[in-house]
Amino acid sequence: MNHFSRLISLSCLFMLCACDSGLGQSDMKGIFETDSGECVKEGDVGLSLLKNNRIHIDFYCFLEKCNSMEGPIGKGGHFYLSDKFGHYIQGQLLPTKARGLWYTTMGGKKCSGSWFALDKSQINKQQ
Repeated sequence: MNHFSRLISLSCLFMLCACDSGLGQSDMKGIFETDSGECVKEGDVGLSLLKNNRIHIDFYCFLEKCNSMEGPIGKGGHFYLSDKFGHYIQGQLLPTKARGLWYTTMGGKKCSGSWFALDKSQINKQQ
């Protein structure tokens, strides 16, 4: 299943169950995929655009928040969010989509992968 098909499936799920109030209030929604490690193979991503050119990203595993980071958005929409443990979420924010890479610990297991998200207005156009 390609990214577009997955996003359509996820957007239908969002519309039917309003799964999590945090994800429901995100400015952009999408999925993350695990490429390395023994974490969940995929989950939901919610991006919220904050004041002062900042971004907040939540990863959801089985409808529960399993990772969260916040930080500044740099020139060209690029960002690199990290913590003291070496975990990170990086990417680029464009007007209607965003994508990037991540590394973190979920459930005690170190994993890494990729993520992407679309602006909510783009998700609604696809339905």
